[in-house]
Amino acid sequence: MNNTIMNLITSVAVMAVFNDVARMLKAFIGPKLEKRLGRPPTERDWQVYWQEKANRDRYTAWNDSLIKWQQQRVDQQIIRDFVWNED
Repeated sequence: MNNTIMNLITSVAVMAVFNDVARMLKAFIGPKLEKRLGRPPTERDWQVYWQEKANRDRYTAWNDSLIKWQQQRVDQQIIRDFVWNED
């Protein structure tokens, strides 16, 4: 029973912090979004904004890992060329 109450308190605290952060972000981003839309953003506009941001973040992470992978392959090839041309 005690663990259940502690889990509930923790969940409520996390939700409160998340809501405060979301409100702060909306206050910071809201004017830019409103200027871009030419009207106050609706809840649907916010959903679209957050989804587009999540998509951009996923793409950026994927692209960064691809660039890192490519750089590793280039480095490996340079090392191979150096070792084989040393003879």
